[in-house]
Amino acid sequence: VVKPGQMALLTGSSHLHLGFVDHAMHAKGIFGTYKDAVLPGMHTVEGGQTSTGTIVNWFKRTLVGPETSYSVLDAEAAAVPPGCDGLSCLDHFQGNRTPHTDPLSRGAVVGLTLAHTRGHVFRALMESVAYGTRLILDTMAKGGFQPHTITIAGGATRSPLWLQIHADVCNVPFVLTKETDAPMLGSAVLAAVAAGVYPDVPSAAEAMVSVDRVVHPDAQTHAQYEQHYQRYLQLYPALKATFHDASAAGQCSAKGSAAANAPPPAKIHQQGSSNGHAAPAAVPCDTIGADRFALRGVVSASILAADFGALAAEAAAALSA
Repeated sequence: VVKPGQMALLTGSSHLHLGFVDHAMHAKGIFGTYKDAVLPGMHTVEGGQTSTGTIVNWFKRTLVGPETSYSVLDAEAAAVPPGCDGLSCLDHFQGNRTPHTDPLSRGAVVGLTLAHTRGHVFRALMESVAYGTRLILDTMAKGGFQPHTITIAGGATRSPLWLQIHADVCNVPFVLTKETDAPMLGSAVLAAVAAGVYPDVPSAAEAMVSVDRVVHPDAQTHAQYEQHYQRYLQLYPALKATFHDASAAGQCSAKGSAAANAPPPAKIHQQGSSNGHAAPAAVPCDTIGADRFALRGVVSASILAADFGALAAEAAAALSA
């Protein structure tokens, strides 16, 4: 991805969308553009989804179990029609990065009936991620950027079904390179330029990056998805107040529990002084009750996949550990 009109989609626990334009552009709900951030003279526009691969992993881990493979779940989902017979999901399991930038938003499964199967739920989760990607593309389009191709890398490339869902929902061709490990390939490209093998990054990319295949959207399926996408768009506005109220109630409960279980301040004495000074007590991990331990977050190794709704608490817990 080195030319205007191209976009890179990096998938894993989250989705990261990076598009190239040859001019500055700004719009509500997108990040950037950033001039010269990647290539000289090029402007980068950015979008992101916090929960993508983590959602399908959560489903498999908590509701299915290790004995069932992703290929089995894909086969079940492939037997379900687009739109999942009225079942919709909201992919905000860890908040929303763009376009809403709402750390308090949460996931939802809407429209469940007794007729829905495991395959319906799994496909609905996959479709919700694709809808979230399309919403980012639609938001960028309002600012003046529409990618004509999307080069995708990472975990989502292992699922032909999910790739096709992305292409059909977004109505954009998805390009897969022969080497799907984008960070490794990109590092090799930069190293080749630094070593003088190629004069610049576009030249190195042209020589070193090979296309494996292109997943083209199906026009008829894209048309079918339109009504389901519109239903997806209604979920966040309808549920936003509920999510925010639940977050406020949870924070009050957590503060009350922490205050009730907090030990009294310890007294420390500075050398050469008889004055005692209050300081936070160091509490051994084995003395912390399960209810208190559950309140302690962990700072994510990838800030892209962190739960921004609890980021301040996670950082504070890490610093006090």
